[in-house]
Amino acid sequence: MRCEGGRDDFRFDIRKFEEQLDPNLFFDWLQIVERICEYKQIPNKKKVKLVTLNLGNYASIWLFNMVDRRVHKRKCKIKS
Repeated sequence: MRCEGGRDDFRFDIRKFEEQLDPNLFFDWLQIVERICEYKQIPNKKKVKLVTLNLGNYASIWLFNMVDRRVHKRKCKIKS
């Protein structure tokens, strides 16, 4: 924890999700990310980017393939 300008400001490091697509582990990880984002008052638009940047290995490949399929089907970008 560090204090800046008279108020408490916490810094959090969000670890990458690098498990092998285990839904239970993913949802546990996502709950932690959601609580951090809620505390830091991060808007949904930035949450999506934060989560996608922290997906590793298989989850990152899955997301890339899903986004690619959405582009080919002319669907809108994922925003929340």
